[in-house]
Amino acid sequence: MNRSFFRLFLVLPAVAGLVFFQTGCATNGSGEGGGDSAAKTQAEPYRYDKCLVINLPLDFHGRPIRKVYEGREVMLCCRPCVKTFYENPEIWMAKLDRLNAGTETFPHVTVPPPGFPGAPKKKS
Repeated sequence: MNRSFFRLFLVLPAVAGLVFFQTGCATNGSGEGGGDSAAKTQAEPYRYDKCLVINLPLDFHGRPIRKVYEGREVMLCCRPCVKTFYENPEIWMAKLDRLNAGTETFPHVTVPPPGFPGAPKKKS
């Protein structure tokens, strides 16, 4: 009896973890503000290879993060950029409008600003 009871406590968390992992992998990983996949396929595509917030290449921090805001796709390079975007999305959508209209271009940036992943450390 003790042995089967012990096995139950080993198997039950493993099965629960597997189920949790499978349901987590079923999502597209877009996180907050995701919406349904039908709405995402109708989104106006993001046409640039740089992050809308800090102007670095989208793959600078690994896999880019895709968000859809008011029916328009936005690509960001990291979670701090997602947070910055959602703090005041009107500013960033206006920037996207200017980029699309050709009245603004991405500045040349090679290093992230302070507070973002990959930024240089301050010398003490």
